[in-house]
Amino acid sequence: ASARIGDFPSAAKDLEIAHSFFDFQGKTYEKGIASSRLGALLLQESDFSESEKWLNRSLASFQALNMPRKQSMTLLNLGVTHYKSGNLQAATKTLLASHKIGEDGNWPHRMLFTNIALGNVLRMQRQNTEARKRLHTAYTQAQDLGYPREEALALEFLGDVYRDEGQFSQAQRYYSRAMAIGKSIAPKGDIVMEIHRRNGECLLAQDELGDAISELNKSIKLAKAQGDRFEEAVALRILSEIKKEAGDLDAAEEFISGSVELLSEIGARFELAISLVSWSELKIRQVDRGSSVIPAHLLLKQAWNHATKSLDHAIFTGVNPLIEECRHNTQRISALRTTHERATARNKRPNNRPSPTNVIIHQSLAMRDLLELTDMFADYMEPVLITGETGTGKELIAQRLHKNSNRADHKLVSVNVTTLPATMFERELFGHVRGSFSGADRDCSGFVGEANGGTLFLDEIGELPLEAQPKLLRLLQEGTYQALGDPTERYANIRIVAATNASLLEMVQQGKFRSDLYYRLKVLELQLPPLRDRDGDVPLLLGHFLN
Repeated sequence: ASARIGDFPSAAKDLEIAHSFFDFQGKTYEKGIASSRLGALLLQESDFSESEKWLNRSLASFQALNMPRKQSMTLLNLGVTHYKSGNLQAATKTLLASHKIGEDGNWPHRMLFTNIALGNVLRMQRQNTEARKRLHTAYTQAQDLGYPREEALALEFLGDVYRDEGQFSQAQRYYSRAMAIGKSIAPKGDIVMEIHRRNGECLLAQDELGDAISELNKSIKLAKAQGDRFEEAVALRILSEIKKEAGDLDAAEEFISGSVELLSEIGARFELAISLVSWSELKIRQVDRGSSVIPAHLLLKQAWNHATKSLDHAIFTGVNPLIEECRHNTQRISALRTTHERATARNKRPNNRPSPTNVIIHQSLAMRDLLELTDMFADYMEPVLITGETGTGKELIAQRLHKNSNRADHKLVSVNVTTLPATMFERELFGHVRGSFSGADRDCSGFVGEANGGTLFLDEIGELPLEAQPKLLRLLQEGTYQALGDPTERYANIRIVAATNASLLEMVQQGKFRSDLYYRLKVLELQLPPLRDRDGDVPLLLGHFLN
């Protein structure tokens, strides 16, 4: 009753008391229902961490009772919680599990619900073709079952696919159909709220700023009434974009800071990455205009901070196109900072006395930015690809990654691929067992076994023999490998850092390097600048080497 009148705090409190009561009495089914409803309520309020906790409790109850339909429902809400918080890999896995239950039970309504959610997740991962298939299937299922709300949701997300592709008129046609259904169901409901926001985004893209503001204000009003902080935050970001286009940078700053604050509170990392990119772009616009009371170098520093945070959140989502966008944004801002430093430091005397805490001698912004990214990447599990010309310090960067990581208590094993003959590469890397070849009088763990728990640094990765690349890919993807002569699969808890002065992309195009290995290695990439682009570092390095 509290939920129906919009008193969500009271509803949540009542459900939590109910859960405790049923738990005390050992009523597993009732406990599962209470925790399921509480999780769904918290999802509606954009409290994703608490929603996930209660939905997992509900799932455990229904699994204990072997109630697949209830499990499918809970898995659906859990999947939506995951994708709204930005954990798209977990969302995909959870939603597919829900869909499988629907298929096994021949429950079309369960498959309908998961097709809608999976379609949206695929869209967020930029897999638009697969997203369309899911959403068109869902639309047909919704019509067959007579489910108008789900029909509207399928239309809404189909509109999103076209919007993301820049086909705004086509997107608005889908939104218009969804809006008509939404208003017939609940004129002040969530579908109407979401469509107002999406219309505002399309109108912005078509430079219809006044109409866009009107749509977004309607969306924000409904979002606040429903307690939907997720939708409110996204609408605030679009309002900021409108104000930025109109030249009102102060208002744009107010809206985007509100968006980031809300998204940070609820932990919506996918949308937060996008809002942080928008904020960094606003800072650059403020530098270009030159009207801010904040000095340009501080604005660029703020832009850099927003950009690196956006990259951090993008990496969490696992969406490679988003990661690439955020990485390019950081590179662009780094270049702007370097250009600004050159312009303002021409008449300054260089400081030839670096801090003794600096392991890598530098004072240029180009290296300062790169080292900040290096330290940010240190604790990730993903591989790192370090690129740069010969002599730019790729091995030093690999050492810094290891020393600043949570693997620093274990070994960093460095291997120069060019020093290993192709005929010996596999056994040197993966090890061998006694008797596996002539002269193998004892077992050898290999570089992978030696690096277990720590970091394996593969320098000159472009020289890796083509026949050995699938085995390295398997190690990267599954963490497993086989020693020469040993049929038993082994597991290695290692992080791989690779370096090259070659263009791996060109090698992929020439058929000399596997494309799947290349893209797996470059999830995190550090591009070292050549010395000629490191203003002010030459005197420091000369002093260092002379000393």
